[in-house]
Amino acid sequence: MRQFLHAAVAALLLALGAGLVVPAVPAHAALNCNVPDPPPKCEDPPEPIDPSGALTGATRVPAGVRVVGWATHPDRRPVTISVLVVGAFVGTVTTGTSGGFTGTVPARAGDRVCAVAHNTGPIVGSADIGCIAHAVAVDPVVAVDQFDRSGTDLVLKGWAVDGDTTGALDLHVYQDGAFTGSARADGPLAVPPAGYPEYGTAHGYTIRIPERGDGRTRSASTPSTSARAASTRSWGAGSTP
Repeated sequence: MRQFLHAAVAALLLALGAGLVVPAVPAHAALNCNVPDPPPKCEDPPEPIDPSGALTGATRVPAGVRVVGWATHPDRRPVTISVLVVGAFVGTVTTGTSGGFTGTVPARAGDRVCAVAHNTGPIVGSADIGCIAHAVAVDPVVAVDQFDRSGTDLVLKGWAVDGDTTGALDLHVYQDGAFTGSARADGPLAVPPAGYPEYGTAHGYTIRIPERGDGRTRSASTPSTSARAASTRSWGAGSTP
């Protein structure tokens, strides 16, 4: 009798199970944020968070342009800094653990250095962190600080620098297109040339040449040793630089 009851109960459960349909649910089904009411918790993706920072310095050095500043992001990951000269990208530097950055990027001729900070984490964001007015020269620069007459001679004093080297430059002087003298710009200056604090003070020159005729036009230049054009400074008779 007991066996008969067990068999009957088993048959009843089997019959009920056959009529019970359990819908299949995908293992990774996406939540429907509109149903039921109230809907399950659904969140929008995080908004991009821009880094913050500042470009605090830009200096011409023989290897290029040295940039200094800081940049941080809430996720505390390193921040990549894009450096631009007059709007043209020249290179990148990366912040350290404290958020500061110091690095050197290639030089490009221009008068304005800017920086853009980019977050390197999963939440992408970027922000301009400033610009600095700084003349970046890629050709030699000749400055004539003093131009005097001494008897029948002309005396020129000044300085010359090539941004790609701290070494001295050779100068050529011309009057009305004719070569009249040369000198080496390796004399001592009281301070480094303006805009070149990293280059030392051994860039001064003094040139004494005889004046030719009315000497309508004179110029001092650095002979180019590469495909770059030489830098030239010209002035007329009776004028001062």
